[in-house]
Amino acid sequence: MNGILLGRTSERTLCFLLCLLRVSLGVILLTLGTRLLLEGGWDAWMKLGGMLPTVVRGPFEGLFIQFWESALILNLVIFASFAVGLSMVLGLLTRLGALGGALMMVGFYLATLPPLFGWVNYHFCYFGASVNFLVIRPAHPFGLDAYLRPLAARHRWLRWVVA
Repeated sequence: MNGILLGRTSERTLCFLLCLLRVSLGVILLTLGTRLLLEGGWDAWMKLGGMLPTVVRGPFEGLFIQFWESALILNLVIFASFAVGLSMVLGLLTRLGALGGALMMVGFYLATLPPLFGWVNYHFCYFGASVNFLVIRPAHPFGLDAYLRPLAARHRWLRWVVA
C-alpha cells in the first residue's frame, strides 16, 4: 500500500479492514473444521447446510460423490480448514494459507455447479477474499508475518509465503 496514493489515515484504515477480512475468513474456516471434527464429519456438514452428496450436481458429480466415500478426503478437509483458518487468524504464512483457502473454495464451488442461488455465492466470495490475500500484502502490521519479514529477506523461498 502506497502512502503517496493514500493518506496516512486511509492507509491505516485499509490495513485494519483487510485484517478484519482476513481474521473473519479464518474464523469461518476454523468453525467449519471444528464442526466437522467434533460433530461427526459429513453429518455435521449436512447440519451446516453445505455441499451434501444430495446436492452435488453438474459435470463433476461423479468425482465429488466418490470423495464423500473417502475418510481421507474428510480428514483433508478438516486439516485444511484448521490450517487455513489458523493461518488467516494469526496472519502467519498468510499467502500460503490464502492459496489453500482459494483451492478449497474452488472445490466447494465446483461441487455444486450450476449454483442454485446464482453464480455469485458465498464460496465465490470467500474465493475472492483468498485471492485478494494472494495478490496484496494482507495487513502485515496486524499479523505474525511481520515478524517473519527479516527471515524472508534472507531466504528467497519465504518471500512468497510471508505476506
